[in-house]
Amino acid sequence: MPKGTPMPKKRRLPPSLSALAALLALFCLIPILFSSCRRKELPVTSNPAEPSPVPSVEAGHLIDPDSELRGVWIASVWNLDYPSRTDLSADELRAELDEILSVMEENRLNAIFFQVRTAGDALYDSDLFPVSQALSTAGTLTFDPLRYLVETARPRNIRVFAWVNPLRATLLGTDVSALPAGHPAKEHPEWTVAYADGRLYFDAGLPEVRQFITDGVREIVMKYDVDGVAFDDYFYPYPVNGDDGRQADFGDDKTFRLYGGDFDDRGDWRRDNINRLVGLVHDTVRFIDPECVFGVSPYGVWQNSDGKNGGSDSRSFEAYKSLYCDAPAWIEAGSVDFLSPQIYWDFETDQAPFDTMVRWWNDRLDGTDIKLWVSHACYKYDEPDWPDPAGQLCQQITYARSERSYYGSILYGYDELKRNSRGASDDTKEAFEPEIIYSPTLSNGLGVTVSSPLPGTELDGASTYVMGMSDPYYPLTVDGRKVGRTKSGFFSFVVTLDPGENTFVFEQNGKKYVYTIWFGKKTSAVEETELSEADPDPDPAQEEEELTVLDRLAVTWSYPVTDVMTDEDILWVSCTAPAGSDVTADIGGLVTKLVPLSSPSKEKTEDGWVYISYGANAKLPEAPANYLWDCGPVRFTATHPDSDEPLTRDGIRVRTLGEHAGVPVRAKADYTSLKISRQSSYYSDYTVQSAGMTDLAVAQRDGFYLLRMGGFVAEGDVEELPLDRVDPADFASLFPEPPISEDAEDAPRGEEEPESAGSEPTETEAEPESVSEEEAESPAGPEAEPETESESEAEPETESEGEPETEAEPEPEPEEVITADLYGAMLPGRATVLSGETFNRGRVTEVVFRMDSDAAPPYNGTVEDGSFVLTFYSVNGTRSAAPSVSSNPLFDSVEILPFSDRVRYVFPLRDVLNFYGFDLEYRESGETVLILRNPYAADLKSDTPLDGIRIVLDAGHGGSDPGAFGPLRANSSLTDNASDAPGFSNSEKDINLALTLAAAEKLSSLGADVILTREEDVTFDTLSRAELLETLEPDLCLSLHQNSMGYSSDITKIRGTLGLFCEAGGQLLADCVGRSVASALYRNYRGTSWQALAMCRNPKFPQALIEVGFMTSVEEYETMTSEAGIERGAQGIADGVMMYFERMAEYAGQ
Repeated sequence: MPKGTPMPKKRRLPPSLSALAALLALFCLIPILFSSCRRKELPVTSNPAEPSPVPSVEAGHLIDPDSELRGVWIASVWNLDYPSRTDLSADELRAELDEILSVMEENRLNAIFFQVRTAGDALYDSDLFPVSQALSTAGTLTFDPLRYLVETARPRNIRVFAWVNPLRATLLGTDVSALPAGHPAKEHPEWTVAYADGRLYFDAGLPEVRQFITDGVREIVMKYDVDGVAFDDYFYPYPVNGDDGRQADFGDDKTFRLYGGDFDDRGDWRRDNINRLVGLVHDTVRFIDPECVFGVSPYGVWQNSDGKNGGSDSRSFEAYKSLYCDAPAWIEAGSVDFLSPQIYWDFETDQAPFDTMVRWWNDRLDGTDIKLWVSHACYKYDEPDWPDPAGQLCQQITYARSERSYYGSILYGYDELKRNSRGASDDTKEAFEPEIIYSPTLSNGLGVTVSSPLPGTELDGASTYVMGMSDPYYPLTVDGRKVGRTKSGFFSFVVTLDPGENTFVFEQNGKKYVYTIWFGKKTSAVEETELSEADPDPDPAQEEEELTVLDRLAVTWSYPVTDVMTDEDILWVSCTAPAGSDVTADIGGLVTKLVPLSSPSKEKTEDGWVYISYGANAKLPEAPANYLWDCGPVRFTATHPDSDEPLTRDGIRVRTLGEHAGVPVRAKADYTSLKISRQSSYYSDYTVQSAGMTDLAVAQRDGFYLLRMGGFVAEGDVEELPLDRVDPADFASLFPEPPISEDAEDAPRGEEEPESAGSEPTETEAEPESVSEEEAESPAGPEAEPETESESEAEPETESEGEPETEAEPEPEPEEVITADLYGAMLPGRATVLSGETFNRGRVTEVVFRMDSDAAPPYNGTVEDGSFVLTFYSVNGTRSAAPSVSSNPLFDSVEILPFSDRVRYVFPLRDVLNFYGFDLEYRESGETVLILRNPYAADLKSDTPLDGIRIVLDAGHGGSDPGAFGPLRANSSLTDNASDAPGFSNSEKDINLALTLAAAEKLSSLGADVILTREEDVTFDTLSRAELLETLEPDLCLSLHQNSMGYSSDITKIRGTLGLFCEAGGQLLADCVGRSVASALYRNYRGTSWQALAMCRNPKFPQALIEVGFMTSVEEYETMTSEAGIERGAQGIADGVMMYFERMAEYAGQ
């Protein structure tokens, strides 16, 4: 099969079998390697990079050619790896090779790339090159290392590749007379060019040089049964500066004049010379031994992208321009069987990130049968470039395995591997632990689908990622450019958009798929015409009046809609009634006339009566200091000409408070929300309150009580404690004369809430956010209409014709008598903390506070600057005492910060991670008890160390909530043919569930009592899950999710595992499990972060949310849609929980 061309189509199946194969492909996507797997919850995609159930090949047998290549470069230059020094004896040379092979076996390596030519020499029996100085200074070959390797490596299941440096003629010096006899540079000095680096190089522009280099490779392949030949990155020399400080030129002027006539650019000519050499060597090797492969290990960066040249997103030295290596040309010509680019960078470098470079090389090779064997910088385990290299090789190899063209890795840095420098060998063994067989890629029978953004999406940004799926068997292009994919055919790339419509054409297997998205809003010619012809300023008179018409007479709606308690003397009220009515509102015996808030053109239609809103600032009874008026419901009354009886409606209950008055309220249950403001977020509020919390309500509005301490509680969460009613006979002493009401005001005015005595639960003790009552008191409701004219404008005074202009005497207003009930509501004094003690109860530490009354004050608990801070509100802190501290595993001291209306207790934590949540109880004994969870010392030596531990596992999303989508999405075809798209989606909810079920098995086997929020694909909203946690109060909760990114992100560079927490008690859990999952899946660990999360907001026990990976990373998605990925992820979760208990055991032993 010619290289660099699409793989041919396989032999067709009979129709019946073809249909069956299509069905299998549709639902399983060819999970060839999963015959030994058991779990079936998650449909998996094809991943030929899975551990094979087939045992490894026995010694003496042929090596499976589909095995993942796991090689090491053995450098002979400068005696780096072999031999350790020159002039060793044959036995010493043999022993060193035996050691190399043993180290390889120990590290699970199966291919040695042995340097047989360093600079015009040979580490084998050659008729063309002298014996290498690395072997013998005398130039005698007493031992043939290449022959020994070929004879001994293969029985040990190790392939042998001859590594050749093709064009370097000398290592030191340019004097050919100093070279040994038989050296080609000495025999043909005209073939060489002396360069500024002090070396001689063979001139690749000479046809005879290219032929000689090819003859050298022919000799190796004919004499030795090697598995392959590899050229390294040295072609034209790496540039250096000359004596003038400028980059020295390579002196091939004469050769260029002779052979460069077809080229205007010398760089193009030099690249052509290398292309010719590579092609000639490849054809020669194939002619001699079709089973022997030939390839090159080029420098990792071909060209840096300039937006047009197709280069990589890197900022590095460029092999194309400096070494004149044109790897894409070799690929296109099929001149190589493999490429092993030297991607000697980590993921984090800005110069050429590992993932960026792997994807670039995969893009170039996708759709060919040229194998990608990535070369890794094992030598950097000893260099400061990688300050913390642990796990780097595992991450790199795991990432690369997802790519369509990847078939193996080669490590450069044998010495670091042998010495296990900073864990280099440990990482290698771990990365290469499973036996992996790469099965042939088969067609999945599907077409090209784009899962995100879906076709037709309107985007806000000028760039977006495009993610989807294709048939992995056939090459894929978009607008004529090749697209690199994973082994299952998943792809992603980033595009720049033009304003308006953007169309991209995918092509695969002879079919075209048109994909269109929009930058901005969609428009069409019809829409543009309609917009241009539309009248920008329509005549208001022509607009049809909107009227509310009912076929009955009633007061249908009123405002406010919730009970009110206030210390103001007016309240905005409104209602809806028939137009033309006289409307009043009676509050506790004080009657206010309401005015129309709109002026309809008619009051009645053939369908009934027109309804409008009426409103005014109603007068309220003014309560005396320390008392409360209970006015009962607002009575709305409307009189209408068409009704013989008044139309009435009872509204909400109104109560007014005098100065220093309030109503005691008590929390009915645990987890009562205490809010900063009515509209504030849960995550900025005070700690949820325990049952029995009591404070004085100083206002009531919009379904909330405003407490004296400054916070808000919902009406349904508390109960009012009874007040003493004042006997009407005692009214005379309170009201010597009956109160006379004042006239109603026309314009609505809002009441202001009393000043908060409390404080926001923050470090700075700022006053809590207040919400203006004015906004709530404005006209509102489903039938409210905008305020128009005042009452005086609606009914202007007019003069009667023929009547003398005399001033009429005003009619006396009737006396209004308050009919409300009066209650004593004097605010009591603030409680005082008399004493406190600390007790270590084993699983918890208790701090018991005793107060001078049966007070159950509101509280807030936070971790600030390494300390746990407990604040009691509505407490006189200036007279309160600090608790005593006894031995416990959490803190050693306490500091008291007193205020007149609250007190703060600061407990400096021994370690901020050594905090696991808290609770607070109001006990019948009158004590208020702070309960802090202690670190738990599990029996880590037991087979069931988690015995007695209750763990909740939450599989994020589910049912109608799919969560984020990856590249595989049902019914996302770009054609009208539904069979082009998969019939199922592996969305986030599916991966989360599979991972949760697998983790539950592992944790249960460790003795844990595991409870799942869902065991199947059902809808279960987040708040309901949070409420379930309030009921269960487990020892810990883990919510499992997958991450994703917005359209404007470059998802090709974003990956990894993240641990999230919301309450401080979950920080250690998030770190342990997040770190362990990242390690198990060989992903970068993105650390821990605070985030507002419903499943992590409970302050009473540790909770964490683990973003296992990114749905928008096709490489990570490839892993998580495989059984092996789920298994490794689940093991990481279980190991992370055990790590968490190990850390707690350390803290418990303090």
